Amino acid sequence: MTGPPRPWRPDDFDDWCETCGAAPGQLCKPTCDTGYTAKDFRRDAERRDQAAAPPPRAGHPPNPPEGVKDAAMPQELTTQQQFDAFADDVARELGTHCRTAPPPDYTRGLARLIVEGDGRAVGLCQPDDEQPDRLKIYAALPHETQVQTPSIGVTAISARYVAREITRRLYPLHTEAAELAAQLTARQQAEIRARGAVAEAVADALPGARIDEQYRRTRIIWQHDTRPPGQQGPVQVDSVCVIVGASGESVTVEASGRPDRVISMLAAFAHPTQK
Repeated sequence: MTGPPRPWRPDDFDDWCETCGAAPGQLCKPTCDTGYTAKDFRRDAERRDQAAAPPPRAGHPPNPPEGVKDAAMPQELTTQQQFDAFADDVARELGTHCRTAPPPDYTRGLARLIVEGDGRAVGLCQPDDEQPDRLKIYAALPHETQVQTPSIGVTAISARYVAREITRRLYPLHTEAAELAAQLTARQQAEIRARGAVAEAVADALPGARIDEQYRRTRIIWQHDTRPPGQQGPVQVDSVCVIVGASGESVTVEASGRPDRVISMLAAFAHPTQK
């Protein structure tokens, strides 16, 4: 904590810290911005009350401390049907325009997707079937993005609690990641357009060339058999391989063939036509 602790809130009294994993009622780690939880604090208070109370009479069991029987218990989601129903409840808590759908790429364990009306989506999954009350919630970003997917871990205490943690902790990270992904996508699309224009100009200068699109570059190969038609003998091929860089701002050329053809090509390159 870098400042004074925030005031207690009613919902603190049953929560573990889902950000840094601090036990209820304990100080969070210095890098955690969530704050305190208070379950141990309440238990200590109850122990002090029990210590101060007179001992029960023989044959009469003591009454349970006030509030213990009403403490929230995590929900153990063990079937896909239970998980789907819980995700539907979370979607309703998030807003009336939310809907759920099967995740497109999650194959292990229980999982569900929550999609908002504006297209923003988060995925819910159960990463460890031995802890059926623990959920991982992640930002569902486009597959082609290179942005690291933000995620949080929560306990399935209730749909309202999970929805609150999504809004409070995941949505800000989701917004930042989506904005960064959009910027990278726009940059990649601009690179593709620029590289395509250069590759088209190179292909026009080498009729019959083969174009091979690779990751962030374009490879253009041109080959020509220099033997006169019908002549027998060893194959004589002039070839040019052109690599167009990611943004189309650089071109690498490798040429091979008969010396006179390659030398004339180099001479033309060294003495460009004056416009």
